[in-house]
Order: sequence, then C-alpha cells, then structure tokens
Amino acid sequence: MKTIFGISADTLEQFEEAAQRSTECGATHLLVTEDLPVAQWQFDSPGDPYPAWYAFQPGLLKTFPPEDIHPYINLDHAKRVGEILEQRCEILRRYNLRGVYHTTEPQVLPEELYLAHPQWRGPRVDQPNRSRTARFAPCVGHPEVLRLYSESVSRLLRRCPEIDTFLFLTIDSGSGFCWAPSLYPGANGCSCCSEADLEDRAVGFLNILADSARQEGTELEIDLVEIEPRSWMRKTFRNPERLATRLPAGLSINHCEGPDGNPFASERFSNLFFNAFYPVVGLPRPLNFLKKLIHTETKGAKRAILSFNDGLNTDLNASLYQAFQKDPARNTREAMQLLHAVAGEIYDPESADTVFDIWSAIDDAEQQLASLDFGPFVLMGGLLARWITRPFVPFPEELGESERGSFFPYLFQARDENSALNLVDIQAMRMFEGWGARLLVEQSVEATFGHLNRARAAAESMGSSYPSESALMIARLYLLTCFLRTGRNAVAYQAQLDRLKAAMAEEEIQPPPPLGASASWDCRDLVNIARAEIDNTAETLEIIKKNGCAAVDMAPEGIPESIMRFSNDLISHLEAKISIMNAKWMDYARLSPPANP
Repeated sequence: MKTIFGISADTLEQFEEAAQRSTECGATHLLVTEDLPVAQWQFDSPGDPYPAWYAFQPGLLKTFPPEDIHPYINLDHAKRVGEILEQRCEILRRYNLRGVYHTTEPQVLPEELYLAHPQWRGPRVDQPNRSRTARFAPCVGHPEVLRLYSESVSRLLRRCPEIDTFLFLTIDSGSGFCWAPSLYPGANGCSCCSEADLEDRAVGFLNILADSARQEGTELEIDLVEIEPRSWMRKTFRNPERLATRLPAGLSINHCEGPDGNPFASERFSNLFFNAFYPVVGLPRPLNFLKKLIHTETKGAKRAILSFNDGLNTDLNASLYQAFQKDPARNTREAMQLLHAVAGEIYDPESADTVFDIWSAIDDAEQQLASLDFGPFVLMGGLLARWITRPFVPFPEELGESERGSFFPYLFQARDENSALNLVDIQAMRMFEGWGARLLVEQSVEATFGHLNRARAAAESMGSSYPSESALMIARLYLLTCFLRTGRNAVAYQAQLDRLKAAMAEEEIQPPPPLGASASWDCRDLVNIARAEIDNTAETLEIIKKNGCAAVDMAPEGIPESIMRFSNDLISHLEAKISIMNAKWMDYARLSPPANP
C-alpha cells in the first residue's frame, strides 16, 4: 500500500525532518505543497477577502505557468514557489520518497487573462456572499485550456520529477467546472458546455493531465474530489461509482478509482492546521489519529493518507503509527490498549494512565465541539471573524480607523459594513445569532470546559516527573479555554446587544433615572460580558507572551498577518482590544438608563 504523509514544515530544515520521519515510518509519499508562501498578488481587488481561500493553494497554471499565462500572473511568486518545490523534491530524492501535489483545480485565473482570451472563461466559482468580485475558473472543455494544463504539468514534472500524485479539491476555494450544479453562484459556465457533458469534461481533464505526465516518464495518479456537501448543498458528481468505469487505473473522482470504482485512498486530504482547536497548536490528538489508522486498515483502499496534525506532534503520531503497523488494533478495546502502551513508551509506565487520561479528555473536547461545527468554531469565529482580537463594544460603527486597525482589515467578510461589524455574521452565515444560539453555544462550550479541565488536572499531576511538558500542556489547554470563552462571550454579547438596541427609546432626551433606580438586567448582563471578555483577553495575552508559537500559530517573523493566519502582531492587537474596550464604558448608558443608587 502507498502511504502518504502530510507534515507541516515552514522551513526546508523542517521539511527534511519530516522526510526523515516519514522514511523511518515506512511512508512512500510526502505532501510537498503545505506551508508554501501565500500568493498575496491574488488579492487584486481592495477589500475582497475571497482570494484567502485559494491564495495559499498552488494552482498549476499559476505556479508552473505556460508562456501564454506569463503576462497575467506574478512570475516572481511563481519562481519562488517553484524553487521551494524543487528544493523539497531534492530532499525527497535523498530519502527515496515520492511527492504529492495538493491544490484546488480548475482554479481561478486573473480577469485580465479572460479579457485577452474570452473563450477561456469558465464558470464563476466564488461564493457570492463572501466575495466582492466575481471570480472565474478556466473552462476545461476548451482545447486551448487543456493545452495550458498539459504544458503546466510538463513544466512541473521536469523540475520536480519526484511528484507522481495529484490530489485536487474542486467546487470550493476558487475552483470548479462549468455547469456543475453545486457551484456556489449556481450552475453556470460558457455556452460551449452544459451540465449534460460535465462528466465528459471531468474525465477528459484527468486524462489530459495523465497523458502529459506520461510523456515526461511519470505515471501520474490523480484523485479529484468535490467539497463534501453539507445538508443544504448539492452534489457535483451524482454517481462517481459509475463514472469510475470510464477512468483507467490510477485516476479517480470522489475517491472512486477507475475502472472498478474501488476507493482511491483511505480519506481525503485537508489542510493540516484546520482542526477543532486551531489556532491553538500542539495539543495532542492521538485518538483522532488512531481512528484514522483503523479506518485506513478497514477501508480497503490502495493508498493511505495521514495528516500529522499541526506538525508539533509528529513524534507522537509517528510512534503511534509504528506501533499500529506492528500490531494493528481490530476493535475499540485493542485500540485503547495500543494507545496506553504508546503512552508508557513515550513517557514511562507509571505515567501511562495519566497521559492516556489527557489524550482521552482532549478527544472528548474535540467531539463536543463538533456540535458547533459550521466549519471549526474557533477557526471560523475566533480567527476569520477575529473574535480573538476585535473589541466588543456597543457601537462598533463609531470606531475610528486606528481603533479598527487591529481587526477590521483581516475580517473574512464581504458584505456591507453593518454585517462586518456584527460579531455573529460569519461569512454570511448567522448560525450563532439570537438567544437560542447563545444558550446552545454556552451549553456546548461549558461541556467542553469540563473535558479540558480533566485534561488540565491530569497534566498538573505530571508536573513533578515532566515539568516542562506539563507546563506547556497546561498553557495550551488554558489558551484553548480562553479562545472558547471568547467565542461564548461573542455570541452572548451580540445576542444581548441586539435585544437592547431593538428596545431603545425613540425620544431624543431621556430624563435621569430616579434615585434608587438599578440598571436594567440586560444592560448589566451586557456590561458583565464585556468585563469578562476584557479579563479573558488579559489572560490570553499573558499565555501568548510566555509561550508564543509553542501555543498559538503565528506566521514566521517577517511574514505579515493575513486573513487566514495571525502574525507576531497578535500581542499588540490583543493589547489594543483591551484598551479600546476600557475606553467605551460610558457608551453603555446610551443603551439603557444607568443605575442611580
């Protein structure tokens, strides 16, 4: 079985460590496209956040561009990324590994290209409520576009011959096929295509890529996978099993490999960072990893795909992988025994129970947070809606430019300003709006706290034997608790603020409250949430100052903050949040008469 590992690596040194660890574990392939420089040039429309979904994805035509593409893309960025991939493949060569290229395809191309070559314009692929500019992927039904892709694959393989596997996500993150029923703006595309020939175009696209690779001496394997539809979304390929009969071995659509429809791989690949705890990093998730190993063993696929979390727990997962290879667990009891044995080997037999308790509690916390998963709760709200750094104030529309600078430029929000300033308007989804949502979030977060408290108590008991590991584990658990408190406070604050603003009196002048009057319960509640968030942010700040990138993901020094990733400015942004919230105490009197004891 081919075994594909994905291990985070910001530097070549880290990538070489990943290659060495992969070889020790018996892996055959290593992902080469994670943690590449973000293509900032694709943010070509001021205020439009949508390129954040694909600017970190190395689209083939923009990374190994044919001559016809050169005038329309940033060649310096393509050169830089291409050189990194070449260097990574040189490392693979030394360790006798093969490379895997993961991206979204067919991926957005610049509008200027379509103005020059209108016949290449394919479907609109952005999400209309999350973008401010229409974005179009190329039409792979057009022979000239297929020629471009063929040339791009040839250029890639000449420079990076170790790559022999493509994993493509489609119909998401700036990618898609003409007239696919699942396109975010609705089925659309060029007049030369139709929904009826969608399957023909998908099959033709994969075959062209494989034929081009074959001319370079590579038998390319490809899995093209649509975004997994949620309950409100339509499917792209209605019958991938039947579609697989039209594909040769090695080519696959929705994990159904031709020609017999057997599973291409044990699971689809996802971004290594986007788990339930991100942007907190380093919390071990071996139960999650073990479940994937068991799934891989029982799936019957020809290839195993394994994501090694956020890269900070590679040694743990590698040990678990090697133990599983020696003695595969066949049921839950055996899996737990295996995990307990690994805990004893990494630490010591006397600490195994305690370590196992930590891992189990962390897994329980992750399972609990699944109830809030419209996209990971901390990622979607804490990072993309910037709950972590934006001030909670009663009149956010009155914040000045300097007060907005710590959060507003990084919001993933493409609608009007009122939507952007609403805490629970998350990419045009208000899944946490209102009083009922407040109660749901509070209940789920409080239950998660119970699991995190268990993990923290167990970590504290390890302090005498493993002081540094214990301290860092506790810091990470506290930081996740702080981020979840922020999420709970954000939802509660907006729910109460909406109630108060709906009930505000219309009179221009309100008489002072009579002596002995108390503040209304709802205004007191809002003020208390604000104070709790200030205190919580101060605790967050202290943890990050002390532990830095060992606890929270921040871009390396010199890399600016982006919508998708904090930078070293996180500390100053948290300080600004506290300062701004403390400056707005008097604004609450505008919502409800203050107390007058």
